Amino acid sequence: MSDHLRSLGFVHTYISSIHREPSIINHHLYLEHFDQRPLAFQIRIDPHEFIPFGMDIMPLISALGWEFLINLPAQPACPELVKHFYSNLRCLGIQTKRFSTLVYGHLLSIPMRALSIILGYPSSGLALSHTSEMWKFDFNLHVEGAKFSGQPVGSSFEVFPASRLCPKLRIFHYFLTRVLLPRGYSRDQVLPLDIWVISHATAGQKLDYCSLLFGAMVSPGEGSLPFGGIVTTFLANININISGFRSESPTIHLSARNVLTCLGFHVPPSPTQAPLRDPANLGLLFAIDDSSSESSDEDLEEDSDSPVPGPSQ
Repeated sequence: MSDHLRSLGFVHTYISSIHREPSIINHHLYLEHFDQRPLAFQIRIDPHEFIPFGMDIMPLISALGWEFLINLPAQPACPELVKHFYSNLRCLGIQTKRFSTLVYGHLLSIPMRALSIILGYPSSGLALSHTSEMWKFDFNLHVEGAKFSGQPVGSSFEVFPASRLCPKLRIFHYFLTRVLLPRGYSRDQVLPLDIWVISHATAGQKLDYCSLLFGAMVSPGEGSLPFGGIVTTFLANININISGFRSESPTIHLSARNVLTCLGFHVPPSPTQAPLRDPANLGLLFAIDDSSSESSDEDLEEDSDSPVPGPSQ
């Protein structure tokens, strides 16, 4: 298969991964690809369908500089290709205000404005002057790391095991490394990025997910953030409340309906539930009993391989 068709396959699969169901409504646009030959495709998109993480297809196509006719049947999602797009996403430099990524060997240059559209974040909020250094938002990594690890403040931050966190934050860290910012390495270790997120969450501060993505890409040794645009938008769209993390209260309050909806689940309202727009009545996702904290490591490991119900089709 030629490179340009492989890239089209990526776009097709990417679209399919964020649009779960076909619709009778079609969007008709025209595509000219790398070799300038017209290639006509369609995909059936329901404009009223909930699109997880605020993603939409047109921002992606705008970023790639393509115009195309959408007419493809829905196909199973392929997260590997979505990860391929984000794992190769790089900042080209502070002055250029552009990002780049590789899709099957094709180098794609993406302007900051287009990336801001993909992430669902206003371009006015993407000033590189304040997103280029994510560690300088009144944030001291050494102090914050010591606070959460219970160790004295050192001259440099050292990665520490998640078992040093208090029970509530251990549960949050488990959720963070497997759902919010999933990674396939050091999931039982607390990394600098984890400290940054935990620090903001416990302080009740809004997470600037664009600076999170940008900072992860430009920070030495961090590399790019896999699924960056997806998970960071998701992180910003759910309500997290873990204030008073050292208190006796055993519960982490999360907006259950927001989390499940962002994950693509259909959550029908019950007659006893208040409207979704009222965050005070959205309920709890986790209710952790302190009495089970001693065995939580074993429980978490057992749960990690358990099948999880998929999104509604």
